[in-house]
Amino acid sequence: MHRAVLLLLLGSPLPATTLHAQRAHDEARLTIGVGVLYSGGGGSLWRVGRQPVLDAAGTDTLGISRALSGGLGLSFSGAYYPSSYYGFTGELLVARVTASDDCYHVSPGPTNYAADLCGSLSNGEVRTSSAALTAGIALRPGLRGPVQPFARAAGGFMVMQESFAGMGGLVRRGSEYAAASVYRDEGGTFTSPYLTFGVGFSADLAPGWQSRVEVRDVWFQLPEISGPTSRQGVEPRVGTRGHHRLTFMVSVDVLLERKRGRRY
Repeated sequence: MHRAVLLLLLGSPLPATTLHAQRAHDEARLTIGVGVLYSGGGGSLWRVGRQPVLDAAGTDTLGISRALSGGLGLSFSGAYYPSSYYGFTGELLVARVTASDDCYHVSPGPTNYAADLCGSLSNGEVRTSSAALTAGIALRPGLRGPVQPFARAAGGFMVMQESFAGMGGLVRRGSEYAAASVYRDEGGTFTSPYLTFGVGFSADLAPGWQSRVEVRDVWFQLPEISGPTSRQGVEPRVGTRGHHRLTFMVSVDVLLERKRGRRY
């Protein structure tokens, strides 16, 4: 009698909850990827409409501004999907951040010093390196097939090598040109919160490989010069302001799946 009951139990199918848990466990997926991204310009960083400029020939007034330019970057990412509906992501972004300067004369008949300085600032560029580290969550509709759409939200922090608050140009000194400071920057590195919200899709390339395309709205803070200084060459009053950048990314990922009878 006991032997018959034991054989019946061993031969019966597993409960539905056990099978469901096993299927969810079998769907676990780990991806490790490298990608290239392009970020569009983020608009004006700051603008000072009347900045006094002094030299031996007199005093002039310049209007100066700085705007965030587009640029390329690299993404090193990883994700773990314990389910076909959601996953956890981490990413390291490394990029060159570029800004363009502009200048115009407010005072009529500028001095040679002011004309040289403003001319060197117009269409000038300043660059610095940045790195952002984020972690977040990705959501998927759980579709079966070679293409998987997803939405992702992540947060972290960004570190920039320079704060973008300093500005300088060139002026003539006899037959040569010398550096001239407009705003001195003593801040050094700059750290900001970093948030990203994106949508995209992944597509199978080959067994164990996939491509990923994503469009993101990225938000972070940058220094903002809040007003003119009494003269050029001193440290200005600096605040912070948030900026949005639209970013497009393409990545190639190594895909590691855990299915029945198979491990990572």
